[in-house]
Amino acid sequence: MSFFLPSADFFTGILNMDPFIRAAQIGLGVLAVSLAYLVFFATRDILKRTHSLAYQLFCILLVACLPVVGFCFYLLIRPSQTLNERDMAENVAKILALLTQREEKIQTVKSKMYAKAKDVKIGQGTMAEKGDANGRIAEALKHTPVSLPANA
Repeated sequence: MSFFLPSADFFTGILNMDPFIRAAQIGLGVLAVSLAYLVFFATRDILKRTHSLAYQLFCILLVACLPVVGFCFYLLIRPSQTLNERDMAENVAKILALLTQREEKIQTVKSKMYAKAKDVKIGQGTMAEKGDANGRIAEALKHTPVSLPANA
């Protein structure tokens, strides 16, 4: 009946009383937990990196059958990017392509508008001649002394 009562001797009942065997039991327990962690890590990681069921099963079995060596080999053969990273890179490439196309369209529209603006007649001359006239006026104003009012 005392078996069902909670006590501090529960773990000491599982482990052997001999210190060497107890150390071996603890070491094997840590090793089992570490190997299970490697399998779970590889499973979670490969599911994020590929949709191929055969490749996923191969990698999981590789790590499960050859725990440490298989995990190191898995790290070498796994895809370098996750599926989310690949999707993001594709979306960024599409956005950059769209932006480049729009920039090219804007430049062609600007060049057409500038070409049309040069041909538009204003007053006695074309827009280009008017621009030259404005430049000559600006030059003349630079050389003309201007008297400013005292309160300006």
